[in-house]
Amino acid sequence: MFRRLLTVLLVVGGAAVVAPPGVAGATSPGPIQLLIPGSVAYGLLGYSCTPVQEIVTAEGFDPATGYPSANVEMATTCSGSGRGGGGHHTYTAFSGAVWDASGHFDTLQTVPANPSAGPTFTAYDGYGNEEYQSGSNTYLQWAAGFVPVPRVTGLSITAGSTVGGEAETIAGTGFTNAVTVAFGAASVPFTVVDDTTITVATPPDAVTADTTVDVTVASSEGTSATSPADQFTYSLPQVTGLSVSAGPTSGGTPVTVTGVGFLGATAVDFGPLAAASFNVVDDTTITATTAGDPTSADQTVDVSVTSAAGTGSASPADQFTFIVQPTITLISPSAGPLGGGTPVTITGSGFSGATSVDFGGIPAYGLPTSDTSITVTAPAGETAEAVDLTITTIGGTSARSSADQFTYGQPVACSKVTGTVGGSMTVSKCSPASTGNVKAVLDPTGTFFTWSKSGQTTAVSLTFTNVGQGACPKGRTEYDISGGVTGGTSTYTTLGDTVYGATCAARSGKFVLVSGSTFSM
Repeated sequence: MFRRLLTVLLVVGGAAVVAPPGVAGATSPGPIQLLIPGSVAYGLLGYSCTPVQEIVTAEGFDPATGYPSANVEMATTCSGSGRGGGGHHTYTAFSGAVWDASGHFDTLQTVPANPSAGPTFTAYDGYGNEEYQSGSNTYLQWAAGFVPVPRVTGLSITAGSTVGGEAETIAGTGFTNAVTVAFGAASVPFTVVDDTTITVATPPDAVTADTTVDVTVASSEGTSATSPADQFTYSLPQVTGLSVSAGPTSGGTPVTVTGVGFLGATAVDFGPLAAASFNVVDDTTITATTAGDPTSADQTVDVSVTSAAGTGSASPADQFTFIVQPTITLISPSAGPLGGGTPVTITGSGFSGATSVDFGGIPAYGLPTSDTSITVTAPAGETAEAVDLTITTIGGTSARSSADQFTYGQPVACSKVTGTVGGSMTVSKCSPASTGNVKAVLDPTGTFFTWSKSGQTTAVSLTFTNVGQGACPKGRTEYDISGGVTGGTSTYTTLGDTVYGATCAARSGKFVLVSGSTFSM
C-alpha cells in the first residue's frame, strides 16, 4: 500500500489510533480545514437553501483508517414555504465524518458515544500530522515534509472495450507527484490535471475477455490501495438499448445501438442478418441500418455486436422486431360519392399497428379491428376518379394494386322526376347506379328522400321557384327546385351537396323535368 508501511499507535483522549499512510520529503502546506462537502451536507439535511453552516468538532485520528475524524453539526435556513409553512426555518443534522490524509472528505460515520473533543483538543499521528480544534472549526496540519500516498476514489467510466483508447478521468487525492498509472499490470501515459484529477486513455486488454482490473496511481511515496472504487472492467460488446425496436422486413431502418465495449467492433447482426451498414461512434454507441429480411415474416431477433473479444450475451434490451408490409386484398364498397362519408371495410393482412389509411393520399379515419380488417370512413375526394387505398404500419406502406381501388363518383344525377308542386316527388333513373341508388321518394313533409331497396335517406331543404314559361312548352310553367343536402344515411349523397333541378308544371301542378335536363343532389 505504501513505499514503506508504518503503523504507529498513539493514545489520544484515551483511544488508540493508527497512523495514516504517508512519508516525509516535501514542504508542508498550511492548515487544511476539514469540512463535509455541501452536496453531502444537503443530502443529510434534506434541504438546500442557504449555504450550510458547519460546526466541526475534532475527534482525533480514526482507529480503523488512521485518517482524521470529527463530529459535524450542520444547519441550513430556508425562507417561505418550508416544513410548517411560511417564515424562516432552520434545519439541522449531525454526523461523524472521516477525511483522508490529504484532508479530502472520505466517509460518514457514526458519532461516538463519548465524544472526546474540547476547545483545545489536539491529536497527532505517527508522522507528526496534527488534528486540532480552533473555535467551531477543525484543521489538519501536516508534519514537516509529510506527503500522502495517492488514493483513487472514482473513475469516470468503469467499463470499456478490450481495444482500449477510451478517455478516462481518475478521481482521488495525492496525485501531484504521481509517477505511474496502471490498469492492472499495464502502465499507461497520463496527465496530472491537479492533485485530485488524472486523465488517461485506457490501454488494450490482451486477455480479450470480460476481466476486471484495479486502476492504481503510484508516486515516490507509494501506490494507491485497491478498492471497488478503482475497478475497471474490460467488457465483451454488450447491447443495452436500441433507439427503435421495430422496422419493416424490407430493411433500411436506422437504429442507434447503445451499450459498452463497442470500440473495434467487427460486426453488427440483427438475428441471423448482418446489418446493411454500421458505424462505431464510440465505445458506447453504434449507428446501424437494418438489412432486408428474406423470410418476409414478422419475427423478433436479438441485436448483437462482435469484436475481437467475442460477442456479448443476448437480453430483452437488444430485441428488434421485423414487421411485414401490409397487403390489401379487398375493399367494400369500392365506390362512393365525391363528398365522402362512405363506410369502407378493408380486408388484407399486416394491419396491426396501422398508423394511417389514405384514399389517394387523403387521410381517412378508423381503427384496425384485427390484423386482417380495418373499417374507415372515406374522406371527401378531389375529383371523380379511381384512387388507391394505402395502409401504413411500421412494416411500411401497402403496395398499390387493382384490389385497393376506390372510385369517387359524380354527384347523384337523376334523369326522371315526377311530382306535384309543393306535394309529392319521385326521382328515378339515378346514377351512379346501384341496387340501392336508383329511385327515391320525397316524404310528405318535403324534408327527406328515401331510397328504394336500401332504405337509406337523404335529408334536404328544398325551394320551388316560379320563373314563368322559361324553357317549358307554351301553357306550362317552369319551377326550379333548389336547395341542399342537410344529412341522411345515404352513402351516395353528402351533407352540403347542392340540390338542383328544372321542371315544367302543368296547370294541375304536376311536373316533369325540363326536356334534356337532370335533377342532381
